[in-house]
This record gives sequence, C-alpha cells and structure tokens, in this order.
Amino acid sequence: MRVAFDFTLDDMVDVAERAAERSATVQGIRVQARYVSSLIAAVIVYLILPGSETWRLAGAGLAALICAWIYPSDYKKLHRKKLRQHFREQFGGEGPFRCEVELTPEGLAVTQAGARLVRAWSTITAVLDGGDCIEFVARGSGSLVVRNRAFKSQSEHAEFLRLARSYATFVEKK
Repeated sequence: MRVAFDFTLDDMVDVAERAAERSATVQGIRVQARYVSSLIAAVIVYLILPGSETWRLAGAGLAALICAWIYPSDYKKLHRKKLRQHFREQFGGEGPFRCEVELTPEGLAVTQAGARLVRAWSTITAVLDGGDCIEFVARGSGSLVVRNRAFKSQSEHAEFLRLARSYATFVEKK
C-alpha cells in the first residue's frame, strides 16, 4: 500500500521534537541545562544584588526559580528555530516537499528528497496512531510520520495502520 503527501519545514521540526521527547538522553540534557541555567542566574543575582546576606540569598533563590520556570519555553522556541534553520539548509528551501511511503512485506519504503530508503520491519519498534498522523518509531534512524492528509479517507487511514502493524508484528514473531 502506498500513500503520498506534502510536508513543510514545520512538519520536519515536529517530527524531530517528537523523537526528542521520547529520548531519555535528550530529556536528561534538558534537565541538566535547566539546573545549570538556574544556578548561573542565582550566582549572578547573588553577586550583583546589594544588601544583607539574607536579602541576596532570597534574590538568588528567586532568580533560580524564575529561570527554572522560564527555561523550558525559551529553550523550546530556540530549539525549534535552530531545527528549522537546519532543515531549510538540508532541504534547500521552505517546501512543500513530497514524501511517498509504501508498506511492503520487506519493509517501510520512504521516498523523499530524491532518495528512497527501505527500513526493515525488524527496525520498527512502534507504530503509533497519533490522531493527526501515523508514526513509525525506528531503532537507529529516528521516526517517520505519515500525516493524515496522505489518506483519502478514515478507512484508508485505518487500513494503512492495520497493514503496518501486521507487518511489524509479523517480523517480531519470526
């Protein structure tokens, strides 16, 4: 079964973010960066704030809390902006770009940007129904998201999902 759809840089950023959210390593780096940023903010405020030791410690604590509260949204905005720049550089423009996805007994075949890649079903660790898409999570090569706009109907979406899961399940039982 084969489907095709157009995607944009924003779609690419979304896929990269989905993959990052599943990564324990990425989440650990984000938590560590949040703590370090908060600590730096606290030290700076402590050093520049005039007054008593108690006042400076309270200011430093408040600065750390504010930084920890603000950091996730600022980081996400900056990260999305940098990912967009990266994908614009890689794809040579804003898009839209064409993606074709074919389910075959051998694997998940994807054609985009002039290249065809076939991922063996044994590398697919999950086939998720994300509501707005079907997401294939692959070991060693990230994620592939097939947007709902690739399907002519809900029944075609359901059949694609059923077939994908049957291939993935079949390989896992081997």
